[in-house]
Amino acid sequence: MGAVRNRRTAAIAWISAPLVGFAFGAFLALSLPSSANRDNGTDATGTGARPVAVTTSAPPTTVPPTAEPSPSPSPTRSATATRNPPRTTTPARDRTAPTIGTAVAEYGGIWTDFWCSAGPTRTNISIPVQDRTDSASRLNVNVRYVLHREDGGTFDLDQVTVQSDASPFVLQFGPYPGPNPAYAYNNTIDLVVTAKDRAGNRTTRTFAAFLTFNDCKA
Repeated sequence: MGAVRNRRTAAIAWISAPLVGFAFGAFLALSLPSSANRDNGTDATGTGARPVAVTTSAPPTTVPPTAEPSPSPSPTRSATATRNPPRTTTPARDRTAPTIGTAVAEYGGIWTDFWCSAGPTRTNISIPVQDRTDSASRLNVNVRYVLHREDGGTFDLDQVTVQSDASPFVLQFGPYPGPNPAYAYNNTIDLVVTAKDRAGNRTTRTFAAFLTFNDCKA
């Protein structure tokens, strides 16, 4: 009986050994990661890191701006430039003469500068003179005193030239010494004014009996 039992146990062990080996191999096959999983970096339970896909972005393509066509130059007409000949005519000469206004005296008459003088021996005279084309400083004013004696004799007593930067032109008449046989006690003076501009235009105006001139009798 003992021998039979031992043979039976040995037979069971011999039969079960391959089964145990097959079961162990199947266990190992299921528990160990496959080569594909090892290559992908995952563990047997699937908790390993997943591969990250790296995307390389190409630099943006810059589209060059479209160059606008430059405008073509307008065709120019060929022309021959002609110069105007220099003017040979001279500018028009100034033909405007000065204008003489009314003369005014400080005193209406004077006396000779002598002991018998009964009034002023000198007086200031103002003569307005203007010109539309010239300033007063460019004008020349000439004043001539014409004496009329009481006996009817006439002669030039004096003559002066006056210049001024502005109008009126002012001058002084007198003093004159006396007594003088050339003029008597009671005389009258004509004022003859001639104004001339730089172009030579002139105007003359006479103020008759403008002053009285008295001398002491000898």
